[in-house]
Amino acid sequence: MTPFNVDHQMMFPNQRIGRKTECCGITRSLIKSNIFLIPMDGGFDYASDLRLQRVTPTDAGEDPYSGMQADCIYGSLPIANQPDNAGQEQLEMNWSDYTDAQIQFATKYLMKGVKTLNSYSEVLTYIRTTGWGVMLCYDFSSAFLNPNADGSLPLPSGTSSEHCSPAWGMDSRGMTITPLLGYDFGDQGYVYMNETVYNESNVTALAYDLNAYAFVRRAYIALQYPKAIGDVLKVINK
Repeated sequence: MTPFNVDHQMMFPNQRIGRKTECCGITRSLIKSNIFLIPMDGGFDYASDLRLQRVTPTDAGEDPYSGMQADCIYGSLPIANQPDNAGQEQLEMNWSDYTDAQIQFATKYLMKGVKTLNSYSEVLTYIRTTGWGVMLCYDFSSAFLNPNADGSLPLPSGTSSEHCSPAWGMDSRGMTITPLLGYDFGDQGYVYMNETVYNESNVTALAYDLNAYAFVRRAYIALQYPKAIGDVLKVINK
C-alpha cells in the first residue's frame, strides 16, 4: 500500500500536561479538527460524553464509544469559541462551564454515527477511502514509552494501561499514530504500529460512519441514554 497520512492539522498535544485522563476527548477533537479543518476543543468533547451519560465529572477517563456517540448529539466546539477556563482539567469536564451559545454553536459540527472497524487492514482502508482518522483504543504498553529509533513501536511488554490515539495512515514502518505525548516524542510526534503490534495490543478501532442515517442513530442513542432525550430531540432532524 502506498504511504499516506491524512493528518493535515498536525497538532501534537502532550496528554501528560494538564489532561492526564482525557485521551479519548483529545483523540476525538484531533480527528474532527482534520475533518472540519478547524482546531476543536478536546475539553468540550470530554464534557459532552459525561453530559450524554449524565456522569458526575471525576478524574477517571471516559468511554470511547459513548464519547463518539456524544459527537452525534452535541457536535464539536472550535478552540476559538472555547471558554476562558479552557485547559484547566476538571473545570473543563463540567458541562455547566459552557454557555448556551457555545453549546448551540457546537451543533454546527455534528457527526452522523459511529462504527467499529474489525482489523488492521479495515482501519487503513477506511482512512484511505474517507480521508478521516480513526480512534484506536488499546493497551498502551510501558515498552511503547521507548519507541525504536525510527519511531516504530516495539512489541508490547511490561505493564500496560488503556489509551486512545488517532490513527492517520501508514508507511513502511506501520500505521501512523499520534500517541498524545507531544511533538518531541517518537518521530516528531508520531509513532508507527505494525500489524503484529496492533494484534497484540487488544485494539478496538472506532470511526465516524459517513453513511449512517443520522435520525435513526440519534434515536437509538436516546434509547440508550433516556436522561439525554431532551438533548437528542434538539438535534434529531439535523
